Amino acid sequence: MSSNTNKPHNPHGNTSKEAGAMWVKTSKNGEKFVSISLEINGVKHRLVAFKNRYKDASNEADANKPDYRILLSEEQAKPVTSPARKVYTGNDEDVPF
Repeated sequence: MSSNTNKPHNPHGNTSKEAGAMWVKTSKNGEKFVSISLEINGVKHRLVAFKNRYKDASNEADANKPDYRILLSEEQAKPVTSPARKVYTGNDEDVPF
């Protein structure tokens, strides 16, 4: 019998190498894009990928242009506010070196 764990079934093998997931979505203006969620070294990253509108597949000069452009998602692009830093206001004579 197989044991039932809370991890989702992964038909592709080992989940220890999994770094994230992607979802195909449609923007408000009807453009398809990919929403990407990655976790690297414990830090979560949110990205989006759009088809490169400036690539013409019939133009040989565009062969080296990327098929998709990856951007930080609007959620990821918001600056993270950090707590206020404590400023040392003591006397330098207190420092033992």
